[in-house]
Amino acid sequence: MTSRDAPIDAVLRDTPLLSAASDDTIRALARSSRWRTLEKDEILFVAGSKATNVFAVASGTLRVFTSGPGGTEPTLALLSPGDLVGELGVLDGIPRSTSVGALRRSDIVEVPAAAFR
Repeated sequence: MTSRDAPIDAVLRDTPLLSAASDDTIRALARSSRWRTLEKDEILFVAGSKATNVFAVASGTLRVFTSGPGGTEPTLALLSPGDLVGELGVLDGIPRSTSVGALRRSDIVEVPAAAFR
């Protein structure tokens, strides 16, 4: 079974932040969500961009990074299946504080900000 064989609601339920949400809430989020595949080195979002979606990692590995001195991009965190990313910007309405990209091919669930709020 691949990650895309799993129902979207199961992927959302597997994230710690949403694990205690009601079944109705998870179903509503799942109806508004869609699958997305990132290829290796593809950027999901960049620091400073508007937070329009939240993402749940279903497979693969994502890297959270920032721009450092001299063009460096220090890694702040690695995200794996079950992790959620982008929720802070959606909840507080400020631009993204970090960038996120795929270290390898990754399947994610994209939840629109309006549904997540």
